[in-house]
Amino acid sequence: MKYKALFLDVDGTLVVHGVNNLPTQNVASAIAKCKRKNIAVCLATSRPLHAVLAIIEHLDLSGYCVLHSGTQIYDPRKKKIIIEKMFPKDVMHIISAVAKEFHIELKVFDGKKEVLYDGIHPPQKVVGMYFPELTSDLVQTIQKKLESLPEVSVHRMPAWDERFECLDITRKDASKLHGIIG
Repeated sequence: MKYKALFLDVDGTLVVHGVNNLPTQNVASAIAKCKRKNIAVCLATSRPLHAVLAIIEHLDLSGYCVLHSGTQIYDPRKKKIIIEKMFPKDVMHIISAVAKEFHIELKVFDGKKEVLYDGIHPPQKVVGMYFPELTSDLVQTIQKKLESLPEVSVHRMPAWDERFECLDITRKDASKLHGIIG
């Protein structure tokens, strides 16, 4: 069987979980070996481009990368996002109300950066929403509330600070799987 592509998750697979970590030399060598066999090496990660670009460049990847839990497809050869799935703005006020109910921070991802969301002034473009640092109990409570919204998917992940977890909220048809199979 001839493989055509290899999709790798980033945190805990390609690198040790952490903001600025790069793959080890052994990992980089294994990826170079795949590339020499004409296997497209691609990423499938919940990270946005700004948090994974150093890895893409370090490994000199040329295969499409599924970013931000499937909301964006990045082409490293063209150095641009080629597909982007916008967040359903009609549910933003519901998610904002949950943040206010629990007095927690809510961020909006506009395709390039995460910004605090006040519940009143959404950015022009919204790709996803994000609760950055939650306790395990609070993650479960909020996840239950939001899973009743048919337009969105809620992704539970470790936060950068290992004492917390986070929730990433994307539109329903945006996932790593959707990004891979199109």
